Amino acid sequence: MRFLVLGSASLLGAGLCEELAARGHAITILTADPRRVPESWKLRFRCYYGQISNAHILHAALEDADRILFAPSHPRHISLSQTEPTHTQMILEANSRSGGCPVLKLTSWGAVYESQWWAMAARREADQLARLDPHGHLFAVGWLGEALLEFLHKGIFWIPGGFEGKVLWISRSQAIRRLCDLFLLPVPPRLQEVVGNTRMTLPQAVSHVVARSVSGATGTIRFPGARKLVRFSRWLPESFQSLERVAWGCAMDDPDPGELPWIGDEDPFAQVLNKLEDEA
Repeated sequence: MRFLVLGSASLLGAGLCEELAARGHAITILTADPRRVPESWKLRFRCYYGQISNAHILHAALEDADRILFAPSHPRHISLSQTEPTHTQMILEANSRSGGCPVLKLTSWGAVYESQWWAMAARREADQLARLDPHGHLFAVGWLGEALLEFLHKGIFWIPGGFEGKVLWISRSQAIRRLCDLFLLPVPPRLQEVVGNTRMTLPQAVSHVVARSVSGATGTIRFPGARKLVRFSRWLPESFQSLERVAWGCAMDDPDPGELPWIGDEDPFAQVLNKLEDEA
């Protein structure tokens, strides 16, 4: 099967490209920045460079695709909040003009998805477009353990307040395997939730990851009112400013958490989930 992947640099997009290729399927990617494409991909995948808004490039990438996978990351700044709905509309329209194949769109799940956060408001708008399209398929993915690394700044996990209840967690590797199984069905489901079986609060999950780090992650700090403090108090230390950027997807200059050394496997949260499931 031939997949066009849009959002190949996202947390799930990259892993889905690798997993689908490992299962013997042809991968085409469309990305805006060639520097973010691994050299091995340039040899193994068909690569197009440009924006989704570049209609001629999008149509060229769509040629002969059996399925389109859209794995968007939410924009880094509120000024770009309409990016996901706009891109979703462009993809659906281009697909319709090309004959129409399943468009597999990833989305969020749970309390964060239903929140008033501007990124999720835009995501819900984009999802509605996919839901109304005859070729649209939505896959709501639960909380990814590896996404916790986005809260890491200068050795501390800065986690937002407001998410007090327990949520279902799933590791990135587990989510990727389940998603690929669904993508390869003869008729993919129109709406599917992909969640884990481990129920923990956000602080509990962070504590598990911190306990397994070799260095770097030393603890957690929670500030329920941090957004208001950052907005109105420019004199606060840089760590508070970072909390606003990291916790709400606006990080631009923090170091790459992927460089953090972990004990054993490079997928630390999968180890946590496996251990908890064995104990159960």
